[in-house]
Amino acid sequence: MSLDDIVNVTITAATTVPTRVGFGIPCILAQHTHFSERARIYTSLAGMATDGFAVTEPAYLAVQAVFAQNPKPNSVVVGRAINESPKKVNYIPVMPLVAAVTVYTIYINGVAGTFTSDASPTVLEVCAGLKSAIDALGGGVTVVDNATSIDITATTVAQVFTDYSNDRTLFIRKDITPNSVSTGVVGDITAVRAANDDWYALILTDLGLDVISAAAAHIETLTKIMVVASADDACYNGSSTTDILYVAEAGTYARSSVTYHPKAAYQFPHAGWVGKCLPKDPGKITWNFKALAGITVTYLTPTEIAAIEAKKGNHYTRVAGVSITQQGVMSSGTFIDLTHSMDFMKARLQEYIYAKLVNTDKIPYTDAGVAVIEAEIRAVLKLCITQGILAASPAPTVTIPKVVDQATTNRALRYMPDITFTATTAGAIHSLAITGTLSV
Repeated sequence: MSLDDIVNVTITAATTVPTRVGFGIPCILAQHTHFSERARIYTSLAGMATDGFAVTEPAYLAVQAVFAQNPKPNSVVVGRAINESPKKVNYIPVMPLVAAVTVYTIYINGVAGTFTSDASPTVLEVCAGLKSAIDALGGGVTVVDNATSIDITATTVAQVFTDYSNDRTLFIRKDITPNSVSTGVVGDITAVRAANDDWYALILTDLGLDVISAAAAHIETLTKIMVVASADDACYNGSSTTDILYVAEAGTYARSSVTYHPKAAYQFPHAGWVGKCLPKDPGKITWNFKALAGITVTYLTPTEIAAIEAKKGNHYTRVAGVSITQQGVMSSGTFIDLTHSMDFMKARLQEYIYAKLVNTDKIPYTDAGVAVIEAEIRAVLKLCITQGILAASPAPTVTIPKVVDQATTNRALRYMPDITFTATTAGAIHSLAITGTLSV
């Protein structure tokens, strides 16, 4: 039996909820072998180093991005994934518009594999040159030259690597890591939850399209959110219908947020974004306009920005000299802070009413007894007004049915249905228009 069986609150479709503390805790899911359990809590990077995490590992880099923010969460849950496939990315070199000596670089685990073309480069020679350069790094990857592109794959699942290029305009990149044919990422999420479910935001380090898609569909069934990023260049292509932004929007996922960033698989900007926003109480923050420590700004054209935003994507770009997150939305178009706030409200309603039921000898099935429940509902609504989730005006209303109007079967079962409330969200200002008139 869960709280839903005793105090059923319908605001959004969900299952169990984190504790009040848990609403500020992220979970980073990553492939590693540094501990045997499926989840462990860290309060510092030093703890990860003690457990043997290398500073180049995705799990370490993601936690680093979280803890680099101010404010930052007090702790992070690191989940151990065991169902991942070897990471695999595809790079297609793009010839420069003006023939010239061009430096093509792909960084593997932060180390550069570079090929410098002559004044008349061809895709064939660039692919061959990059394969030789990356092979020489010995970074636990296997490179396949497809003549028109190269595939870079982790030699084993455990040898997961980070990657990015020196110039996104010189490559078309796509993460083609497959989701495991068995239980996959959903199995990993389920196992981590069984070990520790007191967290709210899922951060993936495996950023393959198939993996993110499967995770997004699963997160939709939970009272949690997922925040991810992708370095796949099709994200800012308005005609693409196969990139993760398009796929997630088409799925109208209201609990998953996707950001385009060319260094998504190295800096893990989505982890930094969660680290920046999650410590604030729901209602106290919008996820838009946030500067992220340690995250490189992305320079995009107006056309590219329009394509990302049309697919309900987010980006980290510069406005008036300040680098900020822009949009702050889920793939459905719902604002992240609104989903966070609604989940928080549901959890508090359940907790307040459940505590009253447990700590009171008896709440009678009378109008006076129902008034006790009404008082708890109003207390939560007041809390939500204080936190900025709900507007104070118009004031929320609570409708309690008269006991005399209840069906005999409901009274016999001690079940009270049809309690409702209405309230207006406080929202946030993301844009505005000002008109002024000057006279002499």
